[in-house]
Amino acid sequence: MKKTKDLKLNIYQAIRNKYSQTQNIDPLILRFRELIRSENNIQKPLEYYADVLKVSQTKLYLVTKAELKITPREFVREILITEILENLVSTEIRLKELCYGFGFPAPASLTKFIKTATGYSPSKYRALNCIKDK
Repeated sequence: MKKTKDLKLNIYQAIRNKYSQTQNIDPLILRFRELIRSENNIQKPLEYYADVLKVSQTKLYLVTKAELKITPREFVREILITEILENLVSTEIRLKELCYGFGFPAPASLTKFIKTATGYSPSKYRALNCIKDK
C-alpha cells in the first residue's frame, strides 16, 4: 500500500517532465498544452480547445491519442492535476482559493479530485511534499 502511494506522489513530476519535453512531439500537442495552461487552468469543454486550435475534435482526439497514448480529456486532466499539485505544494494558498481558481464549484470537489489522483487529502499531500526551509 505504501509503495502504491509513494508511486502516486512521484507520478505527477514524471507527467510534468513528459509533457514539458518538446522534441518529436506534434506541434498541435504543444499548442494544446500551452492553451490548457494559459486558460487559467479552468477546465473547458474539448469543443472549446478544438475551436481555439482551429481543428476538429476528431483531429484533436486522433493526434493526442497517437502522440500521447491518452485522450484529450485525459491530457487536460493530467495537466490540471500537475498544476493543482504544484500550486498546492509551492504556495500557501488556501484550498478554497485554489478551488475557485481552477474552476471547481466547491472545495469538496477539489478535495475529491486530489484524493482520487494521489490517495491523499490536499492537506496531507501538502504536508508530505512541502519543502520546509531550515
